[in-house]
Amino acid sequence: MVGIEKEGKVFVIDLFKNNTYNNLKRNSNVSITAIDDQSYDGYTLQGKAKIVPREDIQDHIVAKWEDKIIERISNRMISSIQKGKRSNEHHEAKLPKHPKYLIEIDVEEVIDLTATFKDNS
Repeated sequence: MVGIEKEGKVFVIDLFKNNTYNNLKRNSNVSITAIDDQSYDGYTLQGKAKIVPREDIQDHIVAKWEDKIIERISNRMISSIQKGKRSNEHHEAKLPKHPKYLIEIDVEEVIDLTATFKDNS
């Protein structure tokens, strides 16, 4: 996920254009669920997805994606150093630099899962 706008749009990058792309072409209904595994706060966002071709992705969204990759690599390296682990692999650095397409989701409903998880834990 690379961005959320106040107007109810969520932007998700897809680097590979395989199953997700084909599924979205058949059915644009989507759900995204996110849960904080410490506090058990969580939400499901439901809405309609639109495929945005690579050439139409706004530059600031691509820049945000690149920043996220750099942050992931940095966090992994810092964590490894702190734990005294050495890794020759930096998997994020091998990801394609540019997304194949963007998934733009118009969120129609937000479901608060917090009470559900806390009641069942």
